[in-house]
Amino acid sequence: MRRIAILRALRLLLLLAACGAAHGITLGRLFTSPADRAQIDALRAAGTNVQQIAPPPAADATAAPPAPAPPPPEPVVLNGIIKRSDGKSTIWLNQTPQDDNPNLRATKGALSLRLPSGRQVILQPGQRYDPLDGKVKDAHEP
Repeated sequence: MRRIAILRALRLLLLLAACGAAHGITLGRLFTSPADRAQIDALRAAGTNVQQIAPPPAADATAAPPAPAPPPPEPVVLNGIIKRSDGKSTIWLNQTPQDDNPNLRATKGALSLRLPSGRQVILQPGQRYDPLDGKVKDAHEP
């Protein structure tokens, strides 16, 4: 019975190894390289306790790559302001309507926009604010 269980386990391991090889999955280095082994042997011959010396970190193929840098902030384009007869306004920023946003205030056809940094920017319809250079430009300017 035990022999059958061992044979099944071996078949499973071989099957997993074959599937991993077919998909390009590698386990990386399981043992030390010949250079690392020579260094460990030299340390043992010198009487140094090898357990206290940490091996150099190996490149781990399964480690996640470093997180990408966050994307730069998007420019804010004022597409238009609609003033309704009841006195309320709808402001269109980046093709999206903005209703009842405390950081936006429409006055006399312009928009007063308070940025997260605390800075206040005034935009006319068709203008954009580029946070990379901190300037207000026409929407079609580069």
